[in-house]
Amino acid sequence: MRLEQYILETTKFAKAMQYMTGMKDIGKGLGIFTVMNPMAKETDASQNKNMFKELLSTLKSKGKKYIKQIGKYDIGEKSVMVVDISMKEVMNISKDPKWKQESFIWFKRDNENNLSSYMIGNGVILKSSKIMSGKEVQELDNYFSMIGNRKYSM
Repeated sequence: MRLEQYILETTKFAKAMQYMTGMKDIGKGLGIFTVMNPMAKETDASQNKNMFKELLSTLKSKGKKYIKQIGKYDIGEKSVMVVDISMKEVMNISKDPKWKQESFIWFKRDNENNLSSYMIGNGVILKSSKIMSGKEVQELDNYFSMIGNRKYSM
């Protein structure tokens, strides 16, 4: 890996960690979601690529800042971390009939300024306040997200 690429990927990962740990302002919230493999069913690579391009275009047209990442939750896929996005906005994108996603993750601050994350899907809401990115996470083969070559999990 070239030094420039390594620095870029390391910087993106550090920025993402700052958002998820509350060191950087997330505005209305922070969403992590994909449009690939609707309803957790493996989809044609070409269709996934087109849907992801459309998602990025949609986010750009709305002026949203995002970090691209890769996630693996049984099926590997590209996803985005979007800053200053409400839960309703993430839900509308995820549940759009053309993308039909099973779940998404959303972070928000409470009244005491504590940051919590919620995995929302299939009528279930799981709350967490722990982000892990240590050695044990780097060794995972499933249930992680990755920015550059660094993994994290909740």
